[in-house]
Amino acid sequence: MRHVTFVLIALAALTAAAPAGAQEPPNTKKERVQHVGFLSEPQVISTRFKGTLMYVSTLRGLAIYDIKDPVKPVRIGQLQLPHFENEDIDVGGGIALISNDPSEGAGRLHVIDVKDPTAPKLLSSMDTGTADGGILTGGLGNPFGIGNGTGHTASCVQECKFVYLAGTLSGIDVVDLRDPSKPKYATPSNFPVPEATGGLATHDVQFDRAGRAWIAGAGGTAAYDVTNPLAPVLVARTDEQGQSRYAETFGNDDGKTYNDFIHHNSMRLPNSSLAALPAGVDVAADSNVVAITEEDYNRPTCKGAGSFQTWEITRDKTRGAGADGKGRPVPVLKPLDKFEVEEDASRQSLCSAHYFDDRGGLIAQGWYEQGTRFFDISDPRNIRQVGFFIPQKNMTWGAVFPPTDPTGEVVYSLDTLRGIDVLRFDRPKPAIPGTQSAPKDLQQLPEVVAPPAGGPGAGKDEVPGRARSGRRPDVALRIDDGRR
Repeated sequence: MRHVTFVLIALAALTAAAPAGAQEPPNTKKERVQHVGFLSEPQVISTRFKGTLMYVSTLRGLAIYDIKDPVKPVRIGQLQLPHFENEDIDVGGGIALISNDPSEGAGRLHVIDVKDPTAPKLLSSMDTGTADGGILTGGLGNPFGIGNGTGHTASCVQECKFVYLAGTLSGIDVVDLRDPSKPKYATPSNFPVPEATGGLATHDVQFDRAGRAWIAGAGGTAAYDVTNPLAPVLVARTDEQGQSRYAETFGNDDGKTYNDFIHHNSMRLPNSSLAALPAGVDVAADSNVVAITEEDYNRPTCKGAGSFQTWEITRDKTRGAGADGKGRPVPVLKPLDKFEVEEDASRQSLCSAHYFDDRGGLIAQGWYEQGTRFFDISDPRNIRQVGFFIPQKNMTWGAVFPPTDPTGEVVYSLDTLRGIDVLRFDRPKPAIPGTQSAPKDLQQLPEVVAPPAGGPGAGKDEVPGRARSGRRPDVALRIDDGRR
């Protein structure tokens, strides 16, 4: 997220750091959530897990936690490295990436050696350009190390042998990190991914279990085979409903479409997160459902703010490659459902959906001023809110499930103003997951199954954990202090 972020920096600087283990913040609205701990990491932006370690990116630098006990993480390493804003930290091959966004000033990609998690150290840095987005320098072949101007997010490819930089109209810039002590632009150094930029910008890159890169942006969300990271091949894309309207409306619309500003990030869900799967389906494999965040944050009272969405990869519909959709046809994603927060007169701009995580059909997601929301998406055609945690004063950037928690109940809520809240969500223990296996091809996945007999809400009053379960009823946020 950009433009309003300097305001957040000022607010965070004025917010006193709370001690570890601090009590629940005052005037918190919550449903089915217990506050069990707190990590003093003000200005927190993002996290990444590797085994029993959590890597935390803040505006102050990098912190590394031991999360063997998911309720009581212990900080074991730290590196002071002020930057802005490294929205989605990534780790691989013994290095961590922190990107100072060129769109906010001087761009730098920092490569951090984390082989010893107790003593992270800066290995190298690389100029990634300035806020011109490569308009002045991008066509010059990067003379004298001048960057292309892209780096809002930085994503590891092949365990950080390469890096994909996203965030501008240029699409994706590629950095060669095969020698992490000497980062350099790859050859070629860019691919435009017009299916994702939509004539405006890319935003972030996530990877499914088969290693496909899912790139979100103003054009929607598109998947690429990156077996050769320097020659990505389009394999799927959202339909026309994924195209941003921002170039037409500049935000002066009702905010009700599937992309009023930008597709922000995505996750291809595993089969284990869906209910009532056909017999014989590998529950550990990728499903044909993709969860997507639509970011649209400049919406007073939250009316029309960005949404959380589910999309289906179809087998019988295609759309052509390229900005005009007239290129080689590929499978298309069609929308299934979306969730938008309630209107709230006390929130004047930052109400959008942001980063999320999935655990057995339960989504935990940050919504800026609207806190952390929990959704049952086991029937992806019927997204249902089943809980929330909303401090009166918060700026929640994201929410994640620590992989060391076998119950799937512990959640880390990333509040940029305060730090990391450790929450416990009231849900049944998940079933024992299946073993990992290679996912099926995009065009050979089973269709999304119909809801269980009896329709939405059928079965026991519980949040589904795996392939079979009933559902809790929807939870609506009711506000009794003048908000609605």
